[in-house]
Amino acid sequence: MNYPNAEIFAWSPVEEALFFEDIQVLDKVNLVKNKKIQGLIEIRKWKPDILINMRPASEFAHLITLCSNSSVKIGYETKSLFKYFYTFLVTKSHGYIAFRYLNLLRPLKIPIKFNFDAIRKFEGNTSLPHKKSFICLIPVGGEGEHKRWGIENFCRMCQLISQYSPSLHYVFLLGRKESGYVRIIDKMLGKNASTYINANIYEIVKIVSNARVTISNDCGPGHLAQMCEVNYIGLWGWKEDESPFVRMKEWFFSRPNAISILPHEEQKDIKTISPNDVANIAIQFCR
Repeated sequence: MNYPNAEIFAWSPVEEALFFEDIQVLDKVNLVKNKKIQGLIEIRKWKPDILINMRPASEFAHLITLCSNSSVKIGYETKSLFKYFYTFLVTKSHGYIAFRYLNLLRPLKIPIKFNFDAIRKFEGNTSLPHKKSFICLIPVGGEGEHKRWGIENFCRMCQLISQYSPSLHYVFLLGRKESGYVRIIDKMLGKNASTYINANIYEIVKIVSNARVTISNDCGPGHLAQMCEVNYIGLWGWKEDESPFVRMKEWFFSRPNAISILPHEEQKDIKTISPNDVANIAIQFCR
């Protein structure tokens, strides 16, 4: 490591960032969504040696960077007039977003060799949810319905897979907003399914790393599964007239054991993807 004694603080507008503090990846996470001025005052007092701005589209993030009193300011190339106050500007490369963020470390001469296997170490001593072979399902999607295939589609797909392999179990990873899905899962799958609500990072890594395949909407836990490089089926749809290919170039980690399934070009709605089509592909991973 280049900076073994560094304290690493983060300022974020989303509460989900707090889990980085929980798992001790970051020393401290400060939420600034509804207290921007306070966040600005705090960062000026802290006066970081190095500040890295990961949000090039946010003018407020640029303002914080400018006012931080940091001796080294790093960010992506931007059209904002704040660009003249950065020490280093990094080209925003294409490809999977995890690699794109790592490029921000290049000005610090830090070797960028990211080993996705290291993420699996998070699973620790977490126990598996079931002793049987199982498939992991992640039917969440915080951005909106255009990212949600629908819990009925997920359950119907599981029913179809069970016709091929009756012994398979199904593990659903849900968030608070999806707690209402439990009733539907119980009704359609009964004892063949288990549910986790707000699983922590250790549980998610353990589950996806041991599942025969993970089937997921475009969502946070799904990206964790992708970074574990497990067998993966991603479900995508159009956002109004925006093709999913626009998002996929950053949010789909391409590799031989990962597949994306999209609706018909003329239908566009993610919910029109056939459960039978997804089941047939999932079965290939279970053979």
